[in-house]
Amino acid sequence: MKENLNLSLIQSHIFWEDVDKNLSHFERLISKISQTDIILLPEMFNTAFCPKSNHLAEKMDGKTINWMQEISKQKNCAIAGTLMITENE
Repeated sequence: MKENLNLSLIQSHIFWEDVDKNLSHFERLISKISQTDIILLPEMFNTAFCPKSNHLAEKMDGKTINWMQEISKQKNCAIAGTLMITENE
């Protein structure tokens, strides 16, 4: 069993309602991280906190979740971050 748990916390500027720009931005920041077990992203990392932006909600198989899964595979770690998810459309 592993004795140490390595966490990488990212706190950074988030581009208002620009998913593509945010994913590219965080991918650059994540690329600088070496060995880690968990990457923690800021709240609403893909859109920023936008009270009236339900139009930015994604499905569970959407762009951001797929991006998170790919980063997790590449870095061999868990990745956590909050985003708006829509269901039952």
